[in-house]
Amino acid sequence: TVHNAVRLKPRLPDAAAVAAFRARFGLEGKRLIAIGGRLHHLKGVHEMFRILARLRTEFDDLRLVVMGREDVYRDFEPRARELGVADLVVPTGWLDGEELDSAYAALDVLVSPSICFETFGMVNLEAMEMSRPVVVTCFGGCRETVREGVSGFVANPFDTEGFGERIARLLREPEL
Repeated sequence: TVHNAVRLKPRLPDAAAVAAFRARFGLEGKRLIAIGGRLHHLKGVHEMFRILARLRTEFDDLRLVVMGREDVYRDFEPRARELGVADLVVPTGWLDGEELDSAYAALDVLVSPSICFETFGMVNLEAMEMSRPVVVTCFGGCRETVREGVSGFVANPFDTEGFGERIARLLREPEL
């Protein structure tokens, strides 16, 4: 198997760049989880909203950063409202370059809850380059990017309780 890779950046975002990203989206003092890339129902967006509804009971400062085309997110917004989590979702629109790096560096956890056979998930590597843990789907290639309990966790996104508990553990124990 030949795995994908990311070209390591010569320098990572500094504290000022991370603070600027957080300020731009009103995320100061918040715990951040994010889903990114091409938004589609097969990427587990609806499952993530159900997981977010469970997590909000423990983490009142939690926000879900949706890094992807904002016009596509609007298709998911009714479901977020239905589940009572729309107030926790922060769509950023499409990010790239230094702004995307700053977004990754601002996160507490990146999630990839795809309900299909995800091919690989470059977003996972990009987040890990910024020393951010990931919780990824057990379907497809994402599980090849994670060392269980070391760089993140692998879970079934249909098991919203189990997937959510892995996110919660990382939020409770940031030293992990």
